[in-house]
Parts: sequence; structure tokens; C-alpha cells
Amino acid sequence: MHSPVEQARDKPPVLETLIQDLRYAFRGLRKSPGFAAVAVLTLTVGIGANVAMFSVIEPTLLRSLPYDEADDLVLGRGTLVGNDYTLTVSAHDYVDVRDRSTAFEFLGAQTAWPWFSSVTGGQEPLRLPVGWVSVDFFRTLGVDPILGRHFTADESVSGAPAVAVVSHALWQQNFGSDSEVVGRAVNVDGFPFTVVGVMPAGFRIWEDCDLWMPMRLGEAFASDRRYQNFIMIGRLLSGVPLEQAQSQADVIAADLATEYPNTNQDEGFRFTDLQEAVTQSYRSSLLLLMGAVGLLLLIACGNIAALLLARGFTRQRELSVRAALGASGGRLLRQVLTESLVVSLAGGVLGTLVSVWMHGLIVAYLPFDLPAAAATGLSLPMLGVALLLSVGTGVLIGIM
Repeated sequence: MHSPVEQARDKPPVLETLIQDLRYAFRGLRKSPGFAAVAVLTLTVGIGANVAMFSVIEPTLLRSLPYDEADDLVLGRGTLVGNDYTLTVSAHDYVDVRDRSTAFEFLGAQTAWPWFSSVTGGQEPLRLPVGWVSVDFFRTLGVDPILGRHFTADESVSGAPAVAVVSHALWQQNFGSDSEVVGRAVNVDGFPFTVVGVMPAGFRIWEDCDLWMPMRLGEAFASDRRYQNFIMIGRLLSGVPLEQAQSQADVIAADLATEYPNTNQDEGFRFTDLQEAVTQSYRSSLLLLMGAVGLLLLIACGNIAALLLARGFTRQRELSVRAALGASGGRLLRQVLTESLVVSLAGGVLGTLVSVWMHGLIVAYLPFDLPAAAATGLSLPMLGVALLLSVGTGVLIGIM
């Protein structure tokens, strides 16, 4: 009999045991190169597809919108009473909600779709998407221009000087990244505007625009209460729940229906979380695709487990001999798990590399535009998911 101290001294160190298990795993895989190649390639496809799909879902569905305190941002649209169908709102309705509601720190508005206009005054004439926004639209999002300033309240009045804010892409493309662009004139459909600001790179909300002009009641898309051309984006006051903002909007809608029955009868307002609203058009499709590639990985695990089982019949003699020499059931299981982990980690490494190519393929063939997912290349979330899938797959295969 050995004392506990002697028994502990007789046990090999953890690192030595791990090295022995790895040697055993590599030795077993070298004896079956065909199995190893098929297993690794199968997992490369399965893990690569899942990592690539995650690299699309993470920046679009899981990551917060790129604005300060984005959880406080909400989207406001019009709706018909008793109907779930959402509508745009008129500039006049937006102003009424902004002035009568106490739930928002800021409430801005933007045209719901861009208007393509001819823009000249830079290096070459261009046809670009143009939008009209309320003067506090950019402040609502918490985004400051990298050059110049926001619109001012004076510039929202009909007849005020014509001004515009340009996108970072337009500033680079048509103004040569000129730091003196603020104050320069740009012509939009033949009408001169003065550039007062340049937005940061990648700034986008709802629809792409390269040039923004201030919304003015009585002008352009805000000429009459009948013309519903805008969506509202609001920042809730700290501590104010979305339900309170919606309750106030319902009261305001009822008041407007009484005051303006010809245009606001049976019309209401609906506020929803901005991220939920922005992703609602493609959320279900992306989750369905994620489920499909997840099923692909499960099928791959099942196929490899079947190969391992068939291979196990040819290794019964080997395992029996090792058991007869004193290897416990736990030790044999650990060695089998180590072998499956080596296979899955190899498939994970190759799958992670392949996922970069798959990512571009998925984005290119999706039937909708996902600017947030357009960037390719490895990221820490992708590497984390690849490692988790590799280890989880290896354990699952080994247990099966």
C-alpha cells in the first residue's frame, strides 16, 4: 500500500499527461490519414460557414448602433388606427410631436427616402442621394461633424440662407479632403448651397445620403401637412421608458385628429426601439440562415461521429490491450476526446480562414444591403466563436 503522498508522487504531472494524450492522438490520426483528412475538411466547411454567418449577424443584430447611448434611441412612424401598417409622417406632425411631448431629450426627423439630385461645385458633377433633416437631427444621434458645425435653429426658417452638410465620402471624393471646405458653395439641382459641416466616415442612418439640407416648414418636402415624407428619430430622456413616450404620442395623435380632421383623422404615431426597427427587415432572414448553417455543423458532427464509431470497431483490440495494461475508462475516454479535439481544432483553424472568404460571399449574395457587415477580415468575436465551436464540436463528437 502506498500513502496518499506516495500515490500523488507516482501520478504524472498534468502537462506530461496532456503531452502523452496528444502523442497518442497524433499517432492514431497518422495511422488513418484518410479519416483525418475527411474529418478536418468536413469540419472546415461546417465551422467556417458558422463563423462566417456569425460575422454577418454580430455587427448587424448583436452590436449596438454606433451612436452614443444608442439604447435610448427610438424610431417614430405614422400608423393607421387599428392597423399595424406603418407610414411616414408630415413635417408638421413631427413639429407638433416634438413641441408637445415631454418624453424626449431630442426629437429629430429625416426624409424616409433619399432624393437623387445633381450636385456640382466640386471636382466633377455627380448624381447623389440627398436628404432633408430637422436641425436637431444630428444632435439626437449624438454625432458631431468632423469639420464645421450642425444646422442652427435660424436655418430651419423658410427663406433662411441655403446651407448643407456633406458626407465624409463626398468630402473625400469631390472636395479632395480639403480642410477648408466649410464655407464653399455647392450646387444642388442648380441651386447654390453653402457647406457648413462634414460628417464622420461611415455615418449612416436609415437610408444612405451624401448631402443633407435643413427641413423647413413650407418648403420642399415640408410644404404641407398632407405630405408625409419623414420619419422621426428620438432620444428618450434618462429614465423615461418607451411606453411613456408612446402614451404621450397617442394623446398627441388624438388631439391632432380633432384639430386637423382632414389630414389626421384615424392616424396615429408608433415609436419602437431604433435598433429593432432598423434590423426588422432582415432579422428573420439572418436568423433563419444562422439556423441552417448550425444544422449543417450538426450534420457534420454526426457524420464524423459515425466515422469514429466505424473506426472504433477496428481499434477494439488496441483499446482492450490498453485497458488490460491498466488504463482506466476515464483515461481511454480522455484520449478519445483529445483525438476528436485535435481534429476539430484543425478544422476550426482552417474554417476560420475560410470564413473570411465565405463572409464576402454571404454579404454579396444577400438580397438586402448590410453596410455594418460589409467589412471583411478576422475580428475578436469571430475568433472567440471559432474557438468555442471547435472545442464544443470536438467534445460533442468525442462523446457521440
